[in-house]
Amino acid sequence: MDFIVLSFYYGLKCLGGFNQVNYLTLMKNAYIRMQLERGKYRSIEVCARAQTKEICDGFSVAFLGYGEKMTVATGLDLLLHGTKDTLPTIQEVCRSINVEEALNPLMSEIYRTSYPEQEWDPTLSGITAEEISCFTGLDTKIRACVRLT
Repeated sequence: MDFIVLSFYYGLKCLGGFNQVNYLTLMKNAYIRMQLERGKYRSIEVCARAQTKEICDGFSVAFLGYGEKMTVATGLDLLLHGTKDTLPTIQEVCRSINVEEALNPLMSEIYRTSYPEQEWDPTLSGITAEEISCFTGLDTKIRACVRLT
């Protein structure tokens, strides 16, 4: 409902993950069909201008540490658990990895989303982001910028 109001009705650009470019486009097409059936041509005109192909995802540089493990930190994690060392740690991680390294862990999800399930190779579809990080050595370059104690 948020996308319909923000993007299709008000025409705001929504940036999101790589999956969003698919489902937001499908939602836009369905919204236009619905408005066409209702004769709401002005609404169609506004919605038709909405961009649905903007991606803003996959670059993970802020990590939450818990015990010996790490996961991607959210903005809320940073707000609740951040310290004076959080920003310098994020900056250090950003300087130590390149774009390819930042995107590699996302490849497992991109694979599963890009191909129909019946075409998945069982080995490839079972690879996790953590395994990719270990295999590529990314796990040695990143460090937690916030910690749960």
